[in-house]
Amino acid sequence: MFPTLVSVSDLRYKTQQVLAGLPQSPAIILRRNQPQAVLVEYGSFTALLRRLENLDDVAAMKAALAEPGESVPAEELWARLDAAGLLPAG
Repeated sequence: MFPTLVSVSDLRYKTQQVLAGLPQSPAIILRRNQPQAVLVEYGSFTALLRRLENLDDVAAMKAALAEPGESVPAEELWARLDAAGLLPAG
């Protein structure tokens, strides 16, 4: 999936054509031949955000595991959270 290069003026006059091509590849919007923005299909954008959030979660988990301190088995943690009313009902 290689991005399509689109000038601002082409985007102005060929908006529907550019949008129609987004499922196949993102569009890099150029102003004076310099990249200014990227257009991606909404589904691809939300999937990318989810992946970034997951990567942030993994990094936070690794950092937490590297910190010295008490380790608690998962079952005990869930019990503590449940007792404190911090788990969603269900």
